[in-house]
Amino acid sequence: MTGKSANQLSVETASRADDLDVGRIRLRDGCMGDRWKIGPLIFDWDGDGEHHPKERWLAKGTGSNTYVTTNGHRATAKWNGSILSVGDGSMELSAGSDSFSYSPAEVKTASPLHTLRVTEDKITLDIRKFTLKVSGDTVVFRTEDKTSRTESNALANDLRSLLTETAKKQVSDVMEGTPIDIGEMLNTTEEALAKYD
Repeated sequence: MTGKSANQLSVETASRADDLDVGRIRLRDGCMGDRWKIGPLIFDWDGDGEHHPKERWLAKGTGSNTYVTTNGHRATAKWNGSILSVGDGSMELSAGSDSFSYSPAEVKTASPLHTLRVTEDKITLDIRKFTLKVSGDTVVFRTEDKTSRTESNALANDLRSLLTETAKKQVSDVMEGTPIDIGEMLNTTEEALAKYD
């Protein structure tokens, strides 16, 4: 996800180790397994799962809004208003009101104003202003006033390239905590549609 190798991350982490102050480390052994407190984080694991069969928290911050949990298949982390969920070959990340999800079959980005879904054979962009679907050479454009359907290989390919790049940028924006830019997406999509009007 970072675009860096494990060695690069290891070197960067090691170079910052001198500046890291985690506070006291405490270990408690109880009936529900070991519990570690390292600085503000608490790590706990019920190894057999008998006390918390549905979901176990692995770590939590001192407040109630920072934690890492697992149900044995997916791990979920929440911090500073962001939520990350990973498991079963898929990933979801939301930062503020913007989000993206990934599975082997689909990438989806969303904000309060749009949803963009990209699959191997179809792209759907849903904005309050219009809905656009690209499937094969078919482009369907819906507004409140009308629906138009076009069979155009060139238009479909242009929109496919444009919206695939847009989805990549939006995923990157969410990961960096930058708000998704709807205005730029609207302009470039409308420009592509106008070329074939």
